[in-house]
Amino acid sequence: MKILLAIPVVASFLQAAVGQQLGWVYPYDSMALSEKCLSMLNTTIPACSPALMENAPGPQIMYDILDSETLSEVCHERCYTSLKEFRAKVVSACNTEMDAVAFKHKNTIFPPTYMADLLLLSYEVYCYQDRDTGKFCDLQLAEWRNHRESDKPLRCEDCLLGPQRVQLQAPIGYDQDDADKFHDLTSSCSATGYEYATPTQYATGSTDCSGPGDHDDYVVVPRLHLPLE
Repeated sequence: MKILLAIPVVASFLQAAVGQQLGWVYPYDSMALSEKCLSMLNTTIPACSPALMENAPGPQIMYDILDSETLSEVCHERCYTSLKEFRAKVVSACNTEMDAVAFKHKNTIFPPTYMADLLLLSYEVYCYQDRDTGKFCDLQLAEWRNHRESDKPLRCEDCLLGPQRVQLQAPIGYDQDDADKFHDLTSSCSATGYEYATPTQYATGSTDCSGPGDHDDYVVVPRLHLPLE
């Protein structure tokens, strides 16, 4: 089963077309952002395929299972490098108190790097390759659905454990309950090589949830779901 993140976010976010950042529109101009931050967030990233955003987690759904053609579009190192560079520029440009509290979801404030972090994590999950076969896990799991000789429980395969580790070591993807379940899973599988450092807290609490920066409808909150055999 695919390792996935469920996300509460309005449909208009992923249905908008023709704009900045991988060909999609995000309503940054309606948020209380500094001019410098707004300009940077509206930067186009031509090195990344629109397929990355198209297949990012959407309204109340999880990551999709990608075919070979889509993976070949999404999984280019230059895209990942460009996203890392873009994130660093956002950190530099969005450095005012106004920018720091612009991304709100109810009583939680997310950093301005939120969209870059989501795309980076999406890339890492989709483009994860099995440590034994070297194949993209979506393709490897598709093969295993047709034929699999190993007696190892599927939940103990690297294509199931690896992406979970990727998500838990990312601040945007970490959840304590999921971390506890993952620890139990790796222990039951006697799996090694899946250690990670607990990331720093990604979002912060807020007592003031009103005002122009409060965009509940447009904030994506990743959630890890452990696979079932």
